[in-house]
Amino acid sequence: MRPNPSTGTASRVRRSLISWHRATCDCRSRLLTRRRQPAAACWRIHMHTVSREVVDRLKESGVDRIFGIPGSNASIELIREASQSGVQFVPTGHESAAAIAAGTYGAMTDSVGACLSIMGPGALNVNSGLLHCAYERTPVLALTERYGDEVLGHVQLQKIDHGELFRPVTKSTGTLTASNCGDLIKESLETARAERPGPVHLDFPHDVCLSETEQRPGVAAQNDGRPNPEMVEKAKGLLAAAKRPVLVVGSLALRENLGSHLSDLSERFSLPILVSVKGKSVIDETSSWYAGPYLGVGKAELIENRILEQADLVIAIGIDGCEIVMPAGREVDAIAIDKVETDVANIYTRITPLIGSPGESIAELTTAGSVSVWRPEEVAQITRDWLDHVRSFDTDDSVQAVIRATRELMDDEDVFVCDIGLYSKLVEQLWVSRRPETFHISLAARNMGSALPMAIGASLARPDRNTVCFIGDGGLLMHMPELNVVAQEGLPLTIVLFVDGGWGTIRVFQRKKYYEIEGTNFHQPNWGGLSEHIGFESKHADTEGAYRQHLDWALERRRPSLITVSYDAVEYDKILGMVR
Repeated sequence: MRPNPSTGTASRVRRSLISWHRATCDCRSRLLTRRRQPAAACWRIHMHTVSREVVDRLKESGVDRIFGIPGSNASIELIREASQSGVQFVPTGHESAAAIAAGTYGAMTDSVGACLSIMGPGALNVNSGLLHCAYERTPVLALTERYGDEVLGHVQLQKIDHGELFRPVTKSTGTLTASNCGDLIKESLETARAERPGPVHLDFPHDVCLSETEQRPGVAAQNDGRPNPEMVEKAKGLLAAAKRPVLVVGSLALRENLGSHLSDLSERFSLPILVSVKGKSVIDETSSWYAGPYLGVGKAELIENRILEQADLVIAIGIDGCEIVMPAGREVDAIAIDKVETDVANIYTRITPLIGSPGESIAELTTAGSVSVWRPEEVAQITRDWLDHVRSFDTDDSVQAVIRATRELMDDEDVFVCDIGLYSKLVEQLWVSRRPETFHISLAARNMGSALPMAIGASLARPDRNTVCFIGDGGLLMHMPELNVVAQEGLPLTIVLFVDGGWGTIRVFQRKKYYEIEGTNFHQPNWGGLSEHIGFESKHADTEGAYRQHLDWALERRRPSLITVSYDAVEYDKILGMVR
């Protein structure tokens, strides 16, 4: 007896494939004609679908933008629901840029960034951006399309195991269904924001997006976050006995808005403050007790080492291992204040942890201790000696001059974003921040080119402020499509492009080994003409005076602008030898 061709697994798969193909091809037509259909034919508009549930949960959590590149069923249904709910979709040039921009946007809006991509190649692309977010501790939810369950086991086109792909770089990964969507979205958003913040991933199958949701999320239990009383008393004793305690502050302090707590503690006990590069802008860095940046580099002449070599107690607040360039153990007592188990054991050998609410931990410390023997003029002199030494290499067309002019012309509330390159090593040491969330750099990922999508996210988060982005020609080549996003959104974003015709940092290593400069130079396009065709206005500066004039013009204009600055990277070898 011959089998009935209309029954069996193969037939069901064929029907599923045909159904999926028709849905994909007809989706745009359905979206265009849906408004003209009678109410009886528009039942899905009024049904609470999984797509609607996803958007509702995102909006409840403060997410008002989704970045990415759409595919077919799931993503365009999500975009449609987002549009109807007032959540804007921001199309980017590359999926990795979508993740980076979303992460920065989420961090600056005190919510979670959201991005989406197609399956397979799109998922692979967005994964590199999520790795950036993992290192930089920015919260982002990545949604990827996926085949429905019936099709998944039989189709090879664009197929990859997303769970295995995303697991190494995300805090969690899962799959949305009609029964779990509300709880899973809520849980994923909470996971992304929890210390340490980072990316989470969810698959969004095609056959689920228009399904009716079967449940609503509950409310998660809250923890009071009080530090251990025994550890608090021990920490108070250490502070009371210390003569030269020092505050070392990380990015947690920025996320927890601890600026006023830090200033009060510092003023009360006369404590110098070192701030990690990821924590920059948590306090006003023109204050008398701010000493300088903390990178854990170990160079004897750096401010951090001249301060720490005299310290008999370190109060480390929210220091993340990802913020330390080269951890080196110090034989000194340390109080480690954090919301999670500290990871500074490889930096300080004798640690008293205060795990819980950082604000409460700091408040406990202010009730004990005595004024240190540090004097503000002593700290200021250490800082001044270092800055004078760096400025001794200054010239009219130097990177130092560009940094100085940029800081002087930008308002304190304007946002500064810096890429990775030879210039960034000097920015880390010389930039002075005065307001929270005004300084951004890829420190842990060292992700060249990421500054442009970071600047896009920052500018969208602060549309009322100017954003200035330092980036090199090698970095911009990696994310050139995102110039179109800047023009498309009309962002008040000025790109300062350092041009040296190659990968300058790598050429430094080649010269140190006395190698020929090979493989690290590249063709230079007409940057001004290219950017103008996209929608920018451009200028070129070859002196500090010209740069000041052009930047002042760009900041007044508040439109997409590009200023190219040429420099000779060879001149910075000697300075970089001091910094790193």
